[in-house]
Amino acid sequence: MHALYNQGTKSFPFEIFEKLLDIDFPFDGIGRKRKQLIKWNSDFKKVIDYKNKVNPNSEYTYVPQFRNKSNTYYKLGIWCAYQKQRRRENPNYPPKWSEYEEEKMESINFVWDKTAMGSMPKDDKWSDSLVELENYYQKRKNFKTVPSQETYIGHWLNDQMTLKNKQDREKISDLISPIRIELLGELLSENGIEWEWGKQKEREAIENKIESWRIVETLKNNGTLKDYRDKNPELLKKYRDDVAQLKSHSKRWNNEKNNWKYEIVDKGGFPYKKQ
Repeated sequence: MHALYNQGTKSFPFEIFEKLLDIDFPFDGIGRKRKQLIKWNSDFKKVIDYKNKVNPNSEYTYVPQFRNKSNTYYKLGIWCAYQKQRRRENPNYPPKWSEYEEEKMESINFVWDKTAMGSMPKDDKWSDSLVELENYYQKRKNFKTVPSQETYIGHWLNDQMTLKNKQDREKISDLISPIRIELLGELLSENGIEWEWGKQKEREAIENKIESWRIVETLKNNGTLKDYRDKNPELLKKYRDDVAQLKSHSKRWNNEKNNWKYEIVDKGGFPYKKQ
């Protein structure tokens, strides 16, 4: 076995090599190389698991390099990037790339260079889009916002939200897969975004107006309204405008679709005339 192994994979089929690895065959005594190969195979199986979960219908296997460290597949993306450098024979990324590893990656049609493929398969492009959205949220100013629908990533995100909400509403499960819901959902949650973004904005606007009403009521009860108006006239006007708007809007919530809004104002104790 040692003699065949030393002649390379042409004399030593990797299928046999893999089986020997599984039984801890001592290719290099109890040395580092055997342990590295066992660890490499374990990580390789994680690549297959990722492909089967995220892009099961793709002819290719592709793992992007995620920037969000809390992403379930962050370390796997780093591992794949490391293998790419090893394959390029970068001396800063040991150990030396082997024929065995090359054949294993070829067996799953692993994509090393997206540009060489022309257009990416549809399934694999979803992962790239998630990375692009991660890049958007790397900027602090983008917290609790969504990209403009005039941009590719904004349009893509709106499509994913639409699919998820339709799937929930119609109680079906074939529009967006659970793993995609999990991956995208984690990223959105970390950045203060809910799947029902439009509803979220409405709810937060109502909650902000209720807070304005509470401030005005506190000033009245404390007898400090006049003093506050003298010092902060524009701010007090903004609070009162919020209260007036909320009273006006609540008069138009006269159908079942808007019942959830009444629940918010009821919980906040805001006085209104329900139609």
